Amino acid sequence: MPHLESPYIPMPSSAKDDSYGIIPKAEELTLVKSLGTSKFSVFVAQSNDTNSNFAIKLFQFSGPKLNPYYCNEKRFAEISHKNIITMVDTVDKTEIVINQNIIRGSYILYEYAPLGNFHDIIYQEKLKFDEKLARTFFHHLISGLSYLH
Repeated sequence: MPHLESPYIPMPSSAKDDSYGIIPKAEELTLVKSLGTSKFSVFVAQSNDTNSNFAIKLFQFSGPKLNPYYCNEKRFAEISHKNIITMVDTVDKTEIVINQNIIRGSYILYEYAPLGNFHDIIYQEKLKFDEKLARTFFHHLISGLSYLH
């Protein structure tokens, strides 16, 4: 059983091919850091083989059933657009150890955005935010929203 306090995180036993190549298995991923804990924990995970980074969001079960928030987010797994973060993989049922507690839950493996979310990017003090960059961001934002609707 994988332990989150160790450098490994659980992954599906069967890997699939997509634009990320072979999705790494648990023993091929290392937790790099926590991206935060609000309602659900999110971590950066790195593939030991390719050094590719992913974000992983963990969902604890609500009683014996899958977490409804996981089920809601999983519905969007097939969305594919260059301006929307990609869900690389989803795992419905797994056991995870966090702080010596066994947590039954699910997770979603996401494409990693190293610069953070849109809010983080536009409020970076290092970023020279001129009219051309504002137009580019606005175009990307509208393109992604248009795809979703």
